[in-house]
Order: sequence, then C-alpha cells, then structure tokens
Amino acid sequence: MQILKSHKLEEDIIVEWKFDDREEVYFETQDALIALLYHEVVFLNSFWFKKDWPEDAKKQTSLSVNANDAFAWACSDAEGMDYSEIQEVYEHWEKDPIWGSAVWCCKKRNEMPQKPVADDIRKAGIWDLDSMGLQENSYDKACREKF
Repeated sequence: MQILKSHKLEEDIIVEWKFDDREEVYFETQDALIALLYHEVVFLNSFWFKKDWPEDAKKQTSLSVNANDAFAWACSDAEGMDYSEIQEVYEHWEKDPIWGSAVWCCKKRNEMPQKPVADDIRKAGIWDLDSMGLQENSYDKACREKF
C-alpha cells in the first residue's frame, strides 16, 4: 500500500452525495483518523498505565491525542480519545493545525495550557481560550506557589 500525500488524504474526509433528491453529508471517520495519525496529532498506545486493570485489558489499543508540553514543559503527555471524538479532534486540527489539538485537549481536560502556550494560542488569534471557562493550569499554579 502506498501512502498518498497528506493533502490528498484530507480532501475526502467530508463526502457529499445526492440520491433521489436527498442530499447527505457524511464524515469519513477512518480517513480522518488516517490524517490525524499521519500528521502525528494522534498516536496509538495501550493501557499499560492502568495499574488495576487485568493484563489482557492493558494490552488493548488506545488512541491518544498528543499533548506534549501543552500543560507543562518537558512533559510527555496525552489525552485519551474515544472513537466518538475523532471528528471533533479532526475539526479542531483542521481549523488550526498548530494549536487545534492542544485546544481540544484543554477542553477535554477542562484546564488551561501552561502560560507560554496559552499566550501563543491567543497570539495566533484563532481560539478564545478565555471564553471557554477552563480551570487554571495546575502546573502554572504549582510553580507560582513554589517560587
């Protein structure tokens, strides 16, 4: 199988068709997932970190949205993504390939990103973080309390 250029993959995510005067719009979840995986917005993982789960369950495949450095510097981080959330993650990323997935993680976690990331998101002018009702970033809060 040959991987097509990413822009070609993304052209077919939304399919519109007409049948007997009925128009339908269909979101191609599998194609969206291919684009998200290809662009490393999403990655495959397992549930290895679930200490109280049975060994077989820990080995199951999970989908995670990359959140590295969004909430804390030098921190490998991810937010789990359910199958039902693929379209929403894709739409965030499509709207803003730089910060869209981080904003989705913020919404899901209900937490602001760390201050430098929040400043860059605001500077880009695509998202209004302050209107989302997100909780204070726990990393920023801990740093302020410590220093």
